[in-house]
Amino acid sequence: MFLKLNIFYTFALVFLTSNKNDYFTNHTFYIKKHLLTLALILIFIQKKTFWKIFFCICINLIIGKQGEAQNHQKSLDELYQKCTQTRIDSIHRLIIGFIRKYEISFRRKGKVIQTPEKFQNFCKNFKKICVKNNQKAILRRFAIIELTDNLKHQEATPQQAKQAFEKLLEELIASKDYSATLSCLLESALAFSPTQLDALKVLFFAEKFAEKHHLQKDIALQSVYQMMGFYLWELNIYTLSNQYFQKSLATKYALSADSLQALNGIGINYQKLQDFKMSNQYLEKASQYALKIKNNLFNTIIEGNKAVNFFKMGKLEKAYTLALKDKNTSLQHELWENAFGAMYWLTQIEIGRKNIEKAKFFVDSLEILKNKVIKEDSKLILNLRQKETIYLYQKATGNSNETLRAYQNYIKTDSTFQALAHNSKISEIQLKAEVDIYIQEIAKKEKEKEINSWFFGVIVIILLVLLFLLVNYFYKKGKKQKKEIQQLKTQIFAQIQNINQQNEDIQAIFIQENNVQTQENTNQTLEFEVENVQIKKADLEHLRNFNLAYKEQWGVFKESFLKIYPAFEHVLQEKVGALSNAELRLLMLHKLGLNNQEIAKTLLISPESVRTGKYRLYKKFGVSSNEELDKLL
Repeated sequence: MFLKLNIFYTFALVFLTSNKNDYFTNHTFYIKKHLLTLALILIFIQKKTFWKIFFCICINLIIGKQGEAQNHQKSLDELYQKCTQTRIDSIHRLIIGFIRKYEISFRRKGKVIQTPEKFQNFCKNFKKICVKNNQKAILRRFAIIELTDNLKHQEATPQQAKQAFEKLLEELIASKDYSATLSCLLESALAFSPTQLDALKVLFFAEKFAEKHHLQKDIALQSVYQMMGFYLWELNIYTLSNQYFQKSLATKYALSADSLQALNGIGINYQKLQDFKMSNQYLEKASQYALKIKNNLFNTIIEGNKAVNFFKMGKLEKAYTLALKDKNTSLQHELWENAFGAMYWLTQIEIGRKNIEKAKFFVDSLEILKNKVIKEDSKLILNLRQKETIYLYQKATGNSNETLRAYQNYIKTDSTFQALAHNSKISEIQLKAEVDIYIQEIAKKEKEKEINSWFFGVIVIILLVLLFLLVNYFYKKGKKQKKEIQQLKTQIFAQIQNINQQNEDIQAIFIQENNVQTQENTNQTLEFEVENVQIKKADLEHLRNFNLAYKEQWGVFKESFLKIYPAFEHVLQEKVGALSNAELRLLMLHKLGLNNQEIAKTLLISPESVRTGKYRLYKKFGVSSNEELDKLL
C-alpha cells in the first residue's frame, strides 16, 4: 500500500510540475524529469522492498527540490508585482532585499561568495518578465544591480569599474531617467571607490546632480547624504559630517536604517568634538528610534557608544554596564570589531576601578578578537588600541620595566599609525579644493561632449545645405534646359507652319499667274517668269528674320528661298560654278538685303567672319563691291 501511494504521488507531481520552470537552474529541469523516470523504472524492477522504499525516498527528494523551484518562481513574480506597485526610487532596495533573502548574491567579510549561474539565471528570468511587460524603468534600475554584482564577482579594478559605470551613466542620462542616474552614482561611490576621498568626490557630484534635476524627494538622496556624513567622519571632518547627517534626517522620504545611522553618526561626531552632553542626546534619540523599529542589535551598539561618553565623564559604573552589554551582544552576533572596542573600554574601566585581574582578562581577550578581524585597515587601529591597553595595564600593576617596554611598543605603534593616518586624512579646505577640481573636470568633459555634439550637428547641417543647394542647382538647370528645348520646339513648329502656309500661298499665286499669262509667255525662261512675279513683302520679311544658328533650319530656309527665287542657285552655278552651303547661305542672305551685322546675327557668327566670307566671294565672282555683287545676283 505504501509503495502504491508513493508511485501515485510521484506520477501526480510529475504531471503537475511538467510545465514549471526553475529560474535558478533552468537546465536542471529536464535532468530531474529523466531522474524521476529512471527512479520509477527501478521501483518496478526491484524485488526487494528495501530498494523500492529507497527509490521512493529519492523521488520525494527530487520532487521536493522541484517544488522549491516553483516557490522561487512564485517569489520572482511577487518581486515583480512589488516593483510595479511601489515608488520607482524604492525598486533598487526591493531587488537588493530579494537577492539577500534568497542568497542569490551577497558579500561576506569582503569576499564574494555566490554562484554565478544562480545570479545569471535570476537576472535572465527577471529581465524577461520586465521586457514582456515593457517595464523599461525597472530594467534600467536592474541594470545597476546587475552591473555592480558582476563587477564584484569579476573582482574588477577601480579603473575597470569606473569605465563600466561611466558607460551606464551615459545610457541613463540619455534616457533622461535622472532618478536611476542618482542611484547609479551612489552605487559606484560605495562599491568601487578606492578611498574615502574618491567616494566623497562622487557623492558631492551626486548631490549637485540631485539639485540640478530636482531630486530632493528621491530616496537615494538620503543615502547620499548619510554616506557623505560617514566618509567625512572617517576623514575627521566632524562638523561638516554632522551637517550632512542632519540633511539625511531632514529628507522627506527617510529610510529607517539611514536615519538610525545618521543619528548614531551625529552622536559619535559630538563625542569626537568632546561635547558629551550633545553626544548623549543624539545617541538617546538613536536608541529610542532603534527600539521603535525593533532593531535591538543596533540599539546595543548605540549603548556601547554611550558607554564611552559616560567613561569620559567619569561615570564608570554606568559606563561598565553599557559596555558589558555591548560586548556580549557583539560576541553573540560575531561583530568582532565592535566587541573589541567594547573590551577596550572595559579594560580602561576596570583599571580605573582598580580591578587588575579583570583588566588582565580583557587584555588577553583583545589578542583573540584581533585575529578574528579580516580587514587590514581595521587591524591597524585595533593593534594600536591593544598596545595602549597593555601599557595601561602594566602601568596599573606598577612593574616599571614592563611598563617602559609596553610604553615603547605603544609609542612605536602609534607613530606608525599616525604616519599612515596622516596620509589618508585631509582638511576641509583641501577636501573642498579636491571636490571642486573633480566637479570642474566632469563639467569640462560634459562641455567637450556638448561642443563635439554641436560641432557634429553643424557639420551635418552644412553638408545637408550643400547637398540641397547641389540638388536644387541641377534641378533648376535641368528644368531650364527642358524649358529651352520646349521653346525651341514650339518655335520650330511655328516656323514650319508658317513655311507650309507660305508654300500654299506661293502655289496659289503660281496657278493664278499661269492662268492669266498668255501662250506667248510659255517659252520664256524660268528665271524671267519668277523674277516678274509679284513677291509678297511678308514672305521676304519672314526669310529675313530666319534663325540659321541651328543646322536643322538650313534645309527649311533654302526650300522657302527657292520657292521665291527658283532659278537663283541654278543661274549662279552656270555663272561661277559649284557653290558650298556656306557660300550659298551668305549669297542668299545678301540677296534678301541683310547687311553684315544682320547676317552675323542670323548665322550666329562675328561680323568679321561675314566680311571675310564676302571678300572670298568677291574674288570668286570677279567683283569688288556690294553693288557689283547685287548686279550679279
